[in-house]
Amino acid sequence: MEQKLEDIEGKMFVNPRGALLEGLINYGQNLKRLQRIFNYHQAIFSRLSHKDHTFIGKQERHEFTNVFEQTERCASLCSMYKELSDDLLNGYISVTSHRLNQIMKVLTIVTVIFLTLTLMVGIYGMNFENILELKVENDYFIFLGVMAAIMIALLLLFRKMRWL
Repeated sequence: MEQKLEDIEGKMFVNPRGALLEGLINYGQNLKRLQRIFNYHQAIFSRLSHKDHTFIGKQERHEFTNVFEQTERCASLCSMYKELSDDLLNGYISVTSHRLNQIMKVLTIVTVIFLTLTLMVGIYGMNFENILELKVENDYFIFLGVMAAIMIALLLLFRKMRWL
């Protein structure tokens, strides 16, 4: 179990996939079941090893004590591995959330830049007679230059904000 959890931990930083998440959830569920079973056995063997029953001899009580200690150890291991799988699950969620945040940041930058440019194109794409720039020579190239300047200014702003 420990080796499998270490393998999942190594894979989740390289290529987090849905199969790793599914495996972690399955391990967590199985470990929870095992822990519950060992806790039941631990309680039973604890009673059998500590109470004075007429049908249980000294040798049997000693064997019950050994079994109790083994089930206690198994319950402890299940608890430890359950905590490890929960930590890996939280780590997996953090890694995928961080990657999603990076993707959303890029999409936000692209959206802001093109939204601004689309607004400008929409305004200047209207067929009005009273737009002052219609009579200016090389107004098309001036307009493209203004759009490029806005795009560069936004990129510099995003770089200053350390988004790029």
